[in-house]
Amino acid sequence: MITLAFSEEKDVYNNIYGIIMMLVLLIVSFILGYSLGFEEE
Repeated sequence: MITLAFSEEKDVYNNIYGIIMMLVLLIVSFILGYSLGFEEE
């Protein structure tokens, strides 16, 4: 039961970490794309 609880917590933290990383990558890519597009103009 203890190992099961720990594994469930790890899964939750991994999911949250993955979502945060996806959001960060999207924001960074958006900022880079906007800055590059702005420089090209």
